[in-house]
This record gives sequence, structure tokens and C-alpha cells, in this order.
Amino acid sequence: MNSTLFIINTEYHLLNALIVVLKDSKPEKEYVFLFVKQGNRFVKSYNIPFKTVIIPNEFGSPYLFGKRFNIKKFYQENLKNIDVVYCFVDNEFINTYFINRLKKEGSEIRLIQEGLNAYIKTYKNISLRKKINREIKYYLFKYILGYNCIQKFKEWGSNPNVDKIYLLSPEKGRNKVHKLDISVNSDQLKKVETYLNIENSNIDQIENSIIFFSQGFFTAKIREKELIILKQVAQLAESQNKKFYLKLHPREKMDTAEALVKLKGVKLLDGGIPSELILLKTKRSIVFSWYSASLLFYVDTNAYFWAYPLLFDNLNIPDHLFPYIKRINSNEQLRLMIKNN
Repeated sequence: MNSTLFIINTEYHLLNALIVVLKDSKPEKEYVFLFVKQGNRFVKSYNIPFKTVIIPNEFGSPYLFGKRFNIKKFYQENLKNIDVVYCFVDNEFINTYFINRLKKEGSEIRLIQEGLNAYIKTYKNISLRKKINREIKYYLFKYILGYNCIQKFKEWGSNPNVDKIYLLSPEKGRNKVHKLDISVNSDQLKKVETYLNIENSNIDQIENSIIFFSQGFFTAKIREKELIILKQVAQLAESQNKKFYLKLHPREKMDTAEALVKLKGVKLLDGGIPSELILLKTKRSIVFSWYSASLLFYVDTNAYFWAYPLLFDNLNIPDHLFPYIKRINSNEQLRLMIKNN
């Protein structure tokens, strides 16, 4: 039996994997979901009717010096006869191990859009401390732990072993690129909700509201500025009698998360539900974030906004890529966003 493998690092990856399966499902195929667990990801219990295998959460941490994870044994026991591999990140060390080994054995590697990495160069904006940590982690994996198939690629989409790239907004002239279709019908959406165990959640109630997706910034100065702006949004929402929903990013700092939750009138959404699925269920609402790629899941009854110009001076996402997402450049535009939608 031929198998299709999905390498899943986030809830967004899981949602996309389920959509691919529901569009592609054939009785003769086996689908394997490989979860690479990190941090606060995958906190919910799921009802996924396909084979699932899990890389433990401690993999890749200093804890490995006390308890080494045998990745070669894991590979041999769980990843046999893989025809096609779908992944979302081709430049993270754990993923490159599986991509490179499976490519050598004849698998076709397909890379699905991850955030905005396909459209803007992100590596140059990474802090020096993170770059140094990345170098240390690379040498730890490759030379101390002996995971020889691991490789180092700076930018998303730069792994030469990738055969096809799927994007929502394909760029002209780019090799290997195909159009990513994330549309689902009502039956498929219902199955996704069943698989993700969210049938009794409150996301069906989001209508004529404001919904904000946080992004878990690490810099304290940015987080302080973020909180000031969101306090204004909460006050404006109250003045317009609009409900204000907040979806926290899994990596959100605890102090920021607590401060955001305490904002007057804010309703917290289940952190285990993919943001993109929430959007597919949201109706006639204002959807905004700083520059979250969750907004790429478009529902035409909603109004979409990126407010990154209020936080960052050096970030510029070309307007032509996603013209339905309007940019907020000032506090006055923020006020009008809430008043006029």
C-alpha cells in the first residue's frame, strides 16, 4: 500500500493536512500524520482516523543528553513505503532529516505555504542571538547527536529536495509552484470539526464581531506597544457594541497573555482550535492582526486588516499579494476600521 505522509508542526499544518486528505482521499491510500511536538502545541485531543506518530516534546532540547531519542529507529519503524510527503517547513532541522531521507528513497516532496515566508525574506530579520542559537542547535543535532541527514537552509522554500511548492498566491516565474486550494464544502468542514474535536466550541457564535489573532512577539517593547493599542480596540469595540474575541498564539508570553485576557469585554477563544478554522466559521466580522498569515484564509463576508504599520517601521508586505487585506497605518484608521465595518 502506498502512503502519504504529512509532517505537522502546528495546528495550521494539521488543518491543511486534513483538507488535503478530504480532497484527495482514496481507499487504496494510507495517510500518516507525523506530529513534531514543540512547546504548547497540540493541547487538545483529536479524533483523527488516520495513522498518527509523534516525535516527543523533549526532542531537540538539552534533555536529550540524558535521554537520547533514537530518530533512526523511529524512522525505520514508522515511515515505510512513503510515496508522497507534504510538509510546511523545509528549513527546520527535524523536518530536513525526514525530507532528505525520504527523498533518497524516492518519495516526492511537496511543500505547502507556511505563513508569509514564501513572500517576504525572514532570515535577515532574525536577531543575532537567534542566529547563534540556530547554529548551536545545528551542530548539536548533526555532529554531537549524529543526525547526519539534517541540513541547514536559511530561507523557507530553499531546500533543493522539494519537488513542488503550493502557494495561495503563486508568483510568476517561480519554479515548482502550484496553486494551493484551501476551499472546503459544508460536508468537508463538518468532518474537519469532528476530527479536531471542536463540534461543541463557541466559534459558530462569532458574527458581527471583532476578532484579533495575536502572534506571540518576544520583544518586551513591542508587547507593551501591542497592549496599549489593543486597549484602545477594546474601548472602541465597547462603544460600538461589538463583541471582541481574542485568539492567543501558542507562544504568547504569559505576562502578555494575562494582560490581554484582562482587557474589558474581551472573550478568549480556544487556543487548541486552528485560527484558520475559526476564520472559516466567522461571519460578517472585522478580522485583524499585526500581520498574521491566518488572514489568508479568506471568507468574503468579513473585513480583513493588517495593522503591522502601527508596530513596525521596517516591515512591508506588497499590497498586490493579498489586496483584500487592508493596512492600518494610524490610530484614526484603527478607529474607522471599527466604526465603519
